Amino acid sequence: MVTAGLPNNTVRALAVAPNGDAWVGTEFGLCRYDGSLWQVFQTGSSGLPDNDIRALTVDDTGSVWIGTLNGLARYYNGVWQTFTTGNSGLPENYVRSLAVAPQGGMWVGTVSGLAWFDGSGTWHVYNDTPLSYNGLQLPGSNIAALKARADGLLCIGTVNAGFTYLTDSTVTVYTTFVNGIPDNTALGVGLDSGGSRWLACPAGALLSHAGDFIGGAWYQYSTLNSMMASNALTSIVIDAGDRKFIGNQISGLTIFQGFSTFTTFTMSNSDLPSDEIMSLALDGQGRVWVGTSNGGAARFNYSVGVQTVSVPSGPTILSNPIAEELMLEVPSEMNNSVMRIKDSSGRCVWYGTVMQGRNQLALQSLATGVYVLESSLSGFGSQRFVKL
Repeated sequence: MVTAGLPNNTVRALAVAPNGDAWVGTEFGLCRYDGSLWQVFQTGSSGLPDNDIRALTVDDTGSVWIGTLNGLARYYNGVWQTFTTGNSGLPENYVRSLAVAPQGGMWVGTVSGLAWFDGSGTWHVYNDTPLSYNGLQLPGSNIAALKARADGLLCIGTVNAGFTYLTDSTVTVYTTFVNGIPDNTALGVGLDSGGSRWLACPAGALLSHAGDFIGGAWYQYSTLNSMMASNALTSIVIDAGDRKFIGNQISGLTIFQGFSTFTTFTMSNSDLPSDEIMSLALDGQGRVWVGTSNGGAARFNYSVGVQTVSVPSGPTILSNPIAEELMLEVPSEMNNSVMRIKDSSGRCVWYGTVMQGRNQLALQSLATGVYVLESSLSGFGSQRFVKL
């Protein structure tokens, strides 16, 4: 952990530049750490439009983009540029998410809409009205998280309006009401090496969406079916080895390295200064930066830490939600074991024997709802799925 004279201990945003400089956004100013010295930027000494920093990113040129409660700023080689609703096409001054656009420019998420800015003067604004750019209407305008894939697909986490994919010509939305995903809010979005999307949700825990963004297989990792420390998540970043670093609202930092391996850092087993994680960032030297609610920022080497807690490798639901059939991959140690499915009241609605390998369970008779798959063998936990 690195200690420093931050102007405030609430760290809502973090970013690491290509040159290794770490940028730390607090509620009372912006800080840069070059590996040895800290520099503080505030409204009275810089071009910041506000001291309350809510989003940070660094583009390929090294320009630092700063989202605040009162506008957007760009900082490059000592020069500041500020964007507000009064001098630009920014749809709202409260900026809460940023993502570098693969096609060039910057995606800017606000509490009242999404904008693409080309970096010079063109703004395209997307919102939940018919006036949205090119008729591409979003399900909601409070944009909490953004991640742009190399092929141009923009992954959008909203507040209470579902998870959204935006392309040049389409808007694809997933919600609890229509698609059965466990949470309509995503506060963090990550991409793994295969292009699968990972969502950090404040009530629905960790969600993955693999395959094509239209359709594709959904899966949930929660305290019910895994060793996740909490179902209340705030942020996620994914490294080149596909390790997921997950910020918990009350339970510290979790590292997820596959179906059954979870490592959690808390105040009780590490130097983490607070168990409420608000932001995360990776640098290029095998370290993760952690922003907390009241303990400032911390920096960890991946290898530093605590005991890894594992559960036995269990069956894997291959698609979730399901329509009529549940596809289940069963490991060899569970060959010829009995599985049960229970409804939300705990009543057993299906049971049967499964074999090693892929099993296809016919569940056409089940009503729409949420179900739990359990094994008769001890130590394998349970998994939740949604029947459409």
